[in-house]
Amino acid sequence: MSMDENMELRARLSELSKRIDTKIRDLKSQGVMKGVVREAAANWKLQHFNLTETAKAGTRPPSELAKDLEILSLAFERWLARTDKTFEA
Repeated sequence: MSMDENMELRARLSELSKRIDTKIRDLKSQGVMKGVVREAAANWKLQHFNLTETAKAGTRPPSELAKDLEILSLAFERWLARTDKTFEA
C-alpha cells in the first residue's frame, strides 16, 4: 500500500469511526440504545474495528480495502436513514 493510499484509507476509516460514534451518542441521549439498536451499533463498531485492523496489517490490497470501506460506509448510511426515520421526534 503506498503512503498516499494508506493515508487516504486511514482518513476515511477515521471519518467513518467518528460518524458511528456520533450516532451512538445520539441514540444514547435519545434513550433508544436498547435491544436491536444496541446490537446493530455494536456490530457497526466491530465491522469498523475489523476493517481498521486489516488495513493496519497490510495483508490485503488497498483496492479491496477501499471497496470494503465503501460498502461498510454505504450500509451504515442506509442504517442511519432507517434509524433516524424510526426515531424521529
